Amino acid sequence: MSDDATDKNSDLSDVMLAMDVVDTLRHEQAVLERELGRDEHDRKLMEKVRRIYASQGIEVTESTIAEGVAALREERFAYRPPAPGLQHWLARLYVRRGAWVKRTVCAVIVLIAGYAVFQIAVVGPRNRGRQAAVQDLKLEISRQQDRIKLGRERIAALNRSLEDAAGRVPDPASIAARQLVGQARRSLESAQEKIDSLSSLAVDGSLDADGLGETGEVLKNRLARRDELIQGVETDLESAGRDVAAIADLDVLPGKLAGQRDSILREAKSGEARRQTEAVYEDAVAALNRGDVDAARQGGRRLQQLYDQVVQEYELRIVSRPGEPSGVWRTPEDKPGVRNYYLIVEAVTPRGETLIVPVTSEEDGKTRHVTAWGMRVDAGVFEAVRRDKQDDGIIDDRRFGVKRRGDLLPTYLMPAMGGAITEW
Repeated sequence: MSDDATDKNSDLSDVMLAMDVVDTLRHEQAVLERELGRDEHDRKLMEKVRRIYASQGIEVTESTIAEGVAALREERFAYRPPAPGLQHWLARLYVRRGAWVKRTVCAVIVLIAGYAVFQIAVVGPRNRGRQAAVQDLKLEISRQQDRIKLGRERIAALNRSLEDAAGRVPDPASIAARQLVGQARRSLESAQEKIDSLSSLAVDGSLDADGLGETGEVLKNRLARRDELIQGVETDLESAGRDVAAIADLDVLPGKLAGQRDSILREAKSGEARRQTEAVYEDAVAALNRGDVDAARQGGRRLQQLYDQVVQEYELRIVSRPGEPSGVWRTPEDKPGVRNYYLIVEAVTPRGETLIVPVTSEEDGKTRHVTAWGMRVDAGVFEAVRRDKQDDGIIDDRRFGVKRRGDLLPTYLMPAMGGAITEW
């Protein structure tokens, strides 16, 4: 080892020894200061330190001890905390980095988790709700635009149909035509006015979720007002469509009614059928002439029913099947103690089919379409049929009446009192 290195180690040892001496002196100083003056204090202190080191086998020179006492007085090796400041704060922060880094990481993790939960539980559903609301509004806007476009097309089409139908109305129906044409035109004008007013309620379909909060309610209110107008347009067009259809019927309805009457009269063999046919036809024509197209159409439906009734062929047969009654009796509410007797009958065609027949009940005055009903008879007829069935469970002569083609009503083969019931 070189001399320089030896000297450096020697110097370091002396410094360390001096520091140790100072530390020992500082430990012993507290006791001596309470008991001795300064000079005596220093002498006693040096002696005590010398004995301590001697007892440990360490040789300490007088100069080293004296230098230690001087260093103690000068507080040469005393610790002085650094003055507060940024560097001091940064140094302490660095020294304590193990503690605050863990807390900071935990806090950051908690913040990130909270943010994620907030996004998932609050922001996500809110954004999805806004997007769904935007899609609903856009869909409603698109539907309204389609309805408006269809409304314009129907207005144009109905105007053309109205002019065409009005030009083909025959003279006998001119009165009805004028009334219907006026109604149809007013409905079409009303529809056009509503369509025009929609231009002041224009809507922008480029809505996004971000702007929904500011414009959503305003847009919803505007769409609601537009929907009311569009519904009004559709109602006006439905009314105009019915009127135009009625005007078109005026071209064919007189001839149709006449054709129905002629068809019935060709088939009818009874005076009653002819009488009813002429009455219904005349009522329908009168309704047509006064502009009541609905009544005229109802007359046409009644003529069709008369035709179907005239051409029908069937037998009225008493029902005779196990588990089903062939006759019943009833006591009228307004006549206690009186019995009305009924035989249960059905209409069977020559091909064996059971018909559904409109029958009006004398009990409540309602007409129902039924396959079986009760025909009112006197007690003698009822009792005769009852005895016939009791003999062997079979009714020998089930024919109650016959309806021939050309007749309006059946011819009864058993005495009938004219009343009927549809429930028992």
